[in-house]
Amino acid sequence: MDDRSFEIAVEKIRHGDKDGLKEIYEAYTACIYTTIFTIVKNKETAEDLTSEFFIKLWTIAGQYRSGGKHKAWLLTIARNMALDELRKIKSRMTEGEVPTDTQSLENTEQDVVTRISFKEALKQLDEHEEAILTLKFMGECTFREIAEILSMPMGTVTWKYKRSIEKLRRSEYGR
Repeated sequence: MDDRSFEIAVEKIRHGDKDGLKEIYEAYTACIYTTIFTIVKNKETAEDLTSEFFIKLWTIAGQYRSGGKHKAWLLTIARNMALDELRKIKSRMTEGEVPTDTQSLENTEQDVVTRISFKEALKQLDEHEEAILTLKFMGECTFREIAEILSMPMGTVTWKYKRSIEKLRRSEYGR
């Protein structure tokens, strides 16, 4: 979705037309989910937050200022929602409340990746390398968007991306 199409969709939302939200949903669901999942590392939480994201978008669409970079705006909102959720989870855990999802956050990551070879290959990478590759391939994000999502300099993101690809090529999964 280009900037002009996004602005038209936002204008529809501002006028109560749900088709505008549907257009944005269809264009960005995978990217928003991947962004959130990369942070929370829990399938169910990421699904819930993705739904909440689009509900929130309906209410805040009027805050969008035209002039480009709509995808970065969307991803920033998604990232902030995911970080807020992590804070809530940590707060509940420090208060002694038992989490309702007892499955390990690290193990649930396996649910989102369907190809076993890709899952196995990702195990060889550190947390940032894995997040960068996931956002690049599954979220179809640009390096600039990944840098914004992960709060890293773009040069670091591209360097880690290249290093990750090289690591995978050298591994048994790169054959």
